[in-house]
Amino acid sequence: MLLWAQSHGTAGAGCYARIAGLGGGLVCLLGYVNFFAWLWACQLRAFPGYRGKYKNLWLTFTVHWETLKRFVGLLTSPIRRLPDFYVVGCPKCGTSTIYHYLTLHPRIVLPAYKESRFIWGRTGLYLSSLRLRSLFPTWIQCPSGHLTFDADPTAAVAPKFASALLHRLTPNAKIIIAYREPVEAAWSMYRFRSRIKGRFDFGWTFQQMYGLERKLAQSSCWAELDALADSLDEGATSVWITPDIAFHGVNSSMLRPQRIADVLAEFEARFGQGNVLLIPFSALVSSTEATMRRIYRFVGLDAETIQLPSRLNVQPEDVMELVVSKETRCQSLTDDAARLLTAYYAEQKLKFAEMTGETFECHTDPSIGDVSQGSAASEDIGSIS
Repeated sequence: MLLWAQSHGTAGAGCYARIAGLGGGLVCLLGYVNFFAWLWACQLRAFPGYRGKYKNLWLTFTVHWETLKRFVGLLTSPIRRLPDFYVVGCPKCGTSTIYHYLTLHPRIVLPAYKESRFIWGRTGLYLSSLRLRSLFPTWIQCPSGHLTFDADPTAAVAPKFASALLHRLTPNAKIIIAYREPVEAAWSMYRFRSRIKGRFDFGWTFQQMYGLERKLAQSSCWAELDALADSLDEGATSVWITPDIAFHGVNSSMLRPQRIADVLAEFEARFGQGNVLLIPFSALVSSTEATMRRIYRFVGLDAETIQLPSRLNVQPEDVMELVVSKETRCQSLTDDAARLLTAYYAEQKLKFAEMTGETFECHTDPSIGDVSQGSAASEDIGSIS
């Protein structure tokens, strides 16, 4: 080609340049298309609710902007921070409110997402330090004296694996666990998940979702995750998960993460009791400001001078990319659901009481009712999620 261009003079050289430019552009386009397909396969696997927000991915400008941001994040992973602390649970126990209040502190730098879904393959099925870094700010954006964090309550779905992975990648991190009476929390999660447009279980009954999660619980995926956790404890610095594992993790967010005794035991075993902070949902509701100042102190931030607003009306859809229907199949906890959930969590509640000396408070004003009685009021918590 070069000899041809030389023999044909300037015109040939210009033609060659155009061909080279066209070829380079085609390579870039193919590269972008491949990255786009890979990224959104990861995104939708890790966060099925995105389907309700982005119905036509390729024709949505914000999707392409997001794609470019994620591409830059991956390219610049080596100069990005790892999280200083994690809010690992539990779903529907106030993690969105904690996240929102944390963002008000001037020494906190936001991550790319409220919930990273890193352990469920949002950055791909290969889980490594570089992949995790891609979701967090650079050292320039988050210099010394500032902190960044992840608030992904789905880590509580597989606490042994999550604690092993996060401890291997960030051994000095601190852990915040928000918890709630588990029957309350599971019912609240059912109501929320069944209203997320774009999910396959949109509009499902409680019995359908409960049946699905009990079926998923029988899968060999959980034993595979335990084996991966053992390999991390033995020194592995990265692991591969499968699409099947990711599917099971993302779609087991109602029952498993409220097994609070197991969550607490696994994270304390690896990070140490002094690096794990338990936050009762009841305290977050009744004493929001004092509870948040306690969290600030725990992670090493100034807790006294910052001015905090009164309790904010924060819902998960306020801080995540979701489309949530206002309609719901069932406002109040049914007797059948209360019976199933009470039996499911009975052992966990006893174990938690033995570990901490604490019992669960049912938040009943306003709430889903006194779950210890198997009855329900007509309204769920609306302001803290």
